[in-house]
Amino acid sequence: MFKIKLALIIGGGFLAFMGYEELKLSWLADEEASVVALADLEAGVDIDNAHIKIEEPVSVYGGLIYEYQQGKYDTGEPDESTSVSVTYYPVISQSHPFMVQLGELLDKYPDGIPDEVAVPDLNDFRVLVKTKRFKKIGDFPYDSLSSDEYVQGLVVNEVESLDNEEIGLLRQSFPNANFAQVLILEEGRAPAGGMKYLGMIGGGIALILIGLVWLLGGRKSA
Repeated sequence: MFKIKLALIIGGGFLAFMGYEELKLSWLADEEASVVALADLEAGVDIDNAHIKIEEPVSVYGGLIYEYQQGKYDTGEPDESTSVSVTYYPVISQSHPFMVQLGELLDKYPDGIPDEVAVPDLNDFRVLVKTKRFKKIGDFPYDSLSSDEYVQGLVVNEVESLDNEEIGLLRQSFPNANFAQVLILEEGRAPAGGMKYLGMIGGGIALILIGLVWLLGGRKSA
């Protein structure tokens, strides 16, 4: 019984905390997404609306990292059927120095860049997309680079950040990236309405109070 009471308090605290995070993001984001030039973000321009739409990004799927889920008794390496919980991948603009240098090489070698010719390194980026679009490892795109139509979502740096392991994995591919300046764009996420975050905060507080009353009432009865 004590575990149930404790679970109510902990669960209520978690729900209220999540509601508070939604509230913070709603303060920073408009209902309508602002169209933002990725080249401007790469140049260091700040955003005044956390709800953004980036048109014609180049998605760097070759540098993606992901969190995966395995069954309790799975001991082998993850394979194409392994479930993925979240994926991160960089996006860069068509005017990024890497794309400019790559374009020059493709113009020079229209039939394909020879193996002996050095391909430029992509060392940095400004925007990292967080997505749940890929359900398993086998869903990842085969192309290392993809020119996409757009990506839209919420910049969530105010409420979350990359952990040391994630930064370490990304730094292996992008050694010059300034992760203190990288924007985490959660794809498909929009600012929560007042009813949602107030309901989460209020519901969380209610669960905490119920748990505390139940816990303290049980002690008095004992």
